[in-house]
Amino acid sequence: MNNLEAFGIRPGNDKRHLIMAVNLQAEDFFRDAEVLLSDVALTVLEQVVPNLEAHQGRWNAGGFMAFPLGMHDELGQLRLHVWPKGIERENSEGPNIHNHAWLLSSRVLAGVYSDTLYRVEDHGIVTDKELIKTEGLLQVFETRREPEGHNALITEGSFMKPIPILNRETPAERTNRTYLEMYHVTTVPVEQLAVTLILDSPALATTTKILIDSARIKSGRSRKVIDLSEIVLAKEQIMHS
Repeated sequence: MNNLEAFGIRPGNDKRHLIMAVNLQAEDFFRDAEVLLSDVALTVLEQVVPNLEAHQGRWNAGGFMAFPLGMHDELGQLRLHVWPKGIERENSEGPNIHNHAWLLSSRVLAGVYSDTLYRVEDHGIVTDKELIKTEGLLQVFETRREPEGHNALITEGSFMKPIPILNRETPAERTNRTYLEMYHVTTVPVEQLAVTLILDSPALATTTKILIDSARIKSGRSRKVIDLSEIVLAKEQIMHS
């Protein structure tokens, strides 16, 4: 038995996102997820992080490291997210405003996690490049996960206008909730470390949407495997935080 199995976390990966939830109530999920995240947090810090090299992770296009830690039969996937201090967040593939097809409960283990929430205005299909620019419209893509960490991006050509409504900051030992269809983007500064422990529920919708500047569009996004040296750097930062 690994250190997390005592909490009902068994080996597994994010293929759980392919399983549609049945009768999952948001408030019930968040209540139970927050209890489990609180219970498992110390084990992750004391037993998982010191051996982080044993966990293969990938870089998310949002500029953070994502380490799958296992699956809970009812609450979904447990993951560790790390924004290492001093490593640039921005890249050619993100971060981008997006939503999720599942509920996401997040407990901050170190540093301060920050993000911005948005409401969106649907503008449908737009071909006027000047209008896209002046109105600040972003093209809507849906993601489809493929092998070897590649995410295919699919669009019908529609655009949305994102309007920021809230800047959130969540300190260590606190949790936050990301609801279905809530649009957000992470904003952790490059000079700060942030570490979160995440539970993703089984899927409640079939697709995740990403809003991308039409000048930065690519056919897909790759979740690169994290180098060992980068994992060691992240581990040392967490253990000395």
